[in-house]
Amino acid sequence: MTIGEFILKISQKQEPDLTKYSESFIQKVFTERRTNHNPKISNEAYLEYLNQNPSEFSIFFRHLFPNVSNFYRDRLTWEYLAKILFPQVIQNMLDNPTSSLRIWSAGCARGEEPYTTAIIIKHYLETLNIKIRSYILGTDLSNYNLTQARKGLYHIESIKEVTLKILNRYFSKVQDHYKINPEILDMVKFSNYDLLEEKSFAPQDSIFAGFNVIFCRNVLYYFKSEAVNNILTKFYKSLVPGGILVLGNAELLPEDFEHLFHRINPIVPVYKKSTAVYKRSHRNV
Repeated sequence: MTIGEFILKISQKQEPDLTKYSESFIQKVFTERRTNHNPKISNEAYLEYLNQNPSEFSIFFRHLFPNVSNFYRDRLTWEYLAKILFPQVIQNMLDNPTSSLRIWSAGCARGEEPYTTAIIIKHYLETLNIKIRSYILGTDLSNYNLTQARKGLYHIESIKEVTLKILNRYFSKVQDHYKINPEILDMVKFSNYDLLEEKSFAPQDSIFAGFNVIFCRNVLYYFKSEAVNNILTKFYKSLVPGGILVLGNAELLPEDFEHLFHRINPIVPVYKKSTAVYKRSHRNV
């Protein structure tokens, strides 16, 4: 059995559809797990072992959904969001007291990204003594990741970019870990959602989408180009006119989407939904 045949076989048995994932990424995970299991075993032998050993297959499958992240990952991006973007978005909302700040963290892993977002927003609102309603949703395909995210308990490696001021204000020490304080935990909701799912353009828990900001950082490069296009289409439909899309530093917007989103900063990968295009062509997206 080849790796391609193996991918096709498991995609027919369970979700997600791995045929839409980058083959180089799956090969990388496969090689890492094979080496960890037995560096001398052949690809064919390890494939057969995976096919016959449910526990090893479960470990392999879990590694297809990365959970490696940390708070304030890519510090420059967060500095831009905290000092420029979020203040602009929030100030624009103050004239409409019925509106709410809606944010979606897609592929949130163990929750570091949406919790970082919540801390920044909470800190900004407290500093200026203003109030707005907010809704922050973190989604991931891995229920294991989501279970960890809901606990809000992190090893010191995850918080190495957190300042002492923020750490003392929004975290509590629990033995050799740090736990998010309840006021931040309560700001973030988590749900399971497959970005490749074709029946919806937003998580069911979001009800009507209408997001002001969508994060999808260091996720798109796991997928083939067609899947990436479908995911970006979801985001386009899910964002309000003029909404913001935040990608990872290593990810570039495909040319087919350059007329739908325009980059608003030359250094950090932050894009704004083109409202003029939205009016003309959103029905065709």
